[in-house]
Amino acid sequence: MDLRVLFVGFEKDEIPKCNEDEYFKDIGLAEPDGKYYSYKKDLPTFYDYHLVFLRNPNDIPQLSYEDYHTCFMRDKINEKKEEISELFKSGGILFTFLFPKVYDNYGWLPSNISFRPIKKHGDTVIPLNTCFKDILKNNDFCYMSHFDRELLYEDKDTIIATNIHGMPISIYKDVNKGTIIFLPQYKQAVIPKQIIRELVDVIRKNFIEKPGKKSKSIPPTWLQNHKLPNEEKYLKEINVKETILSEYNTIKQSLYE
Repeated sequence: MDLRVLFVGFEKDEIPKCNEDEYFKDIGLAEPDGKYYSYKKDLPTFYDYHLVFLRNPNDIPQLSYEDYHTCFMRDKINEKKEEISELFKSGGILFTFLFPKVYDNYGWLPSNISFRPIKKHGDTVIPLNTCFKDILKNNDFCYMSHFDRELLYEDKDTIIATNIHGMPISIYKDVNKGTIIFLPQYKQAVIPKQIIRELVDVIRKNFIEKPGKKSKSIPPTWLQNHKLPNEEKYLKEINVKETILSEYNTIKQSLYE
């Protein structure tokens, strides 16, 4: 099956041409529709794709934080929370740029993902030895926030880059069978196609078709409605435990803020 990639919130000039064994769908930005805004194309089902590139509305330089345009896009993406959770369960990959956790701009994250990017900024991006090293080293990135190292898990979180004092500014996180990737900000308003092309290639090689991992087709929608014996019970127990752990992390964090 062709690699299916969905781009949400990117400009036309940022999307590269797809190869013969790829299918790219570009949703772009919401556009004026009378007094309000709308997407020319409906947002498709996220778990109908292997890889989703999601540009947070608050990360788009030409939009202000609180105008209706941004709010509309943010609300529409937040509505995709359950679909993003299903994307991870089916082994899908979601890529986004790390932005401070303000204005509910991470409302789309599944509840079992606990993190709090701290609002800081700087120009020192020190790539670690991951598959993203060359992309970060050869292009102009900066950071708008960083992670709290104490809230990262060694078995689930891999640091991609730090600042000069070792603050994690980029990570990828294993979520169920899938992965979410947070890269630092690109310095310019428009991201060159060549960088997006390199990101697609690196993610495909190292996360979707990596050695030892068989590339899978996206499971059909009807499969989500069929549960194995006791599956629902165990899923609820897992969600309860993850919620409790998230609350513990929040309490710990409040002790030093």
